[in-house]
Order: sequence, then C-alpha cells, then structure tokens
Amino acid sequence: MRYRDKILRALRCFGFDDQQNDELVQEALIRAMRSPKLVERLQHDPTVDPVPYMKRIAVNLAKSRLRQAGKEVPVGAEAELATLERHLREEEDMWELVLRNIPRISADQCRTVLSLQSQGWDDSQISGELGRPTGQIQVQRHRGVRALQQMPEISPHLPRTHDDPEAVTDGE
Repeated sequence: MRYRDKILRALRCFGFDDQQNDELVQEALIRAMRSPKLVERLQHDPTVDPVPYMKRIAVNLAKSRLRQAGKEVPVGAEAELATLERHLREEEDMWELVLRNIPRISADQCRTVLSLQSQGWDDSQISGELGRPTGQIQVQRHRGVRALQQMPEISPHLPRTHDDPEAVTDGE
C-alpha cells in the first residue's frame, strides 16, 4: 500500500520494530479516515493528499507511545513533525486563499458552481440546484478554476491545466 510505505518513512527515526510500526500505521490510517477535518477536505477537493495528515497522526502516536514508556523523543522525530506541520499549514493557507478569491470570479455561473463545490456539493447536486446539465456544470467549474489560476494572488501556487487558458466571460 502506498500510504503505508510513506507513513513508515516518518516512523523510522523512532526505533520501533516492524510490528510496532505497522500498528502505528494502522492506527494512523484509521484515525485519519475518521477525522472530520480530513474527510471534509477530501469531499471539497479529492486531490488533497491525505498522507501528511496520516504521517502527523502516526508521529504523534509514536511520540505518545515513547512518553508512556518513559523514553525521550528522538531529535529526528521532532524535525520530521515540524516539517509535516509546515507542509500542512501551507496547504491550509492555500485553501483559504482560494476560498477568499472565489467571489472575485466575474462569471456568475462559474462563481456559483465553485462556491457550491467548496461547500461539498457534487456535480449532480449542483446540476439539480441550478437546473443545468451536469456537463455544463463541469465546464463552468473548469472555467472558474482557470479564472482562479489567472489571479495574481493564486497563480504562483496552482498548477496550470492548459498552456494557453482562455478568458472567462460573464454568464458562461
């Protein structure tokens, strides 16, 4: 499993045996998938990588296990956790930046589709609410994302989906 291997790398510096590491990984996976914050993020954006959250949980579990055994947390483990925390903060800051800029999209329908999607609505729900075909909803979302990508505050942080994005016009 790809998640398992990535999480195991974060646990190497703790000195646990393979069985203990596997237990920590399993517990981290279970806790991550039960986390309302992570579940909400994945519903809003399925491209969110859950591995940093899982690593953070695994590292915290490992630290807790060491403390319960009366042992010190290795310096490398603290550095790993600091790196994970920084990565998660950057990701959360980017999400907030995107949410703040959705209202600035000039095309009403694109703005509406992205706003509803950011609240967890899927294409069929948005289609039903707006009375438009699902294909049109997908096009409007795509155009809205391109509009966000063109904003100077966001463009350095988001990958481009096209080399030559077309402009978004009102009402499309």
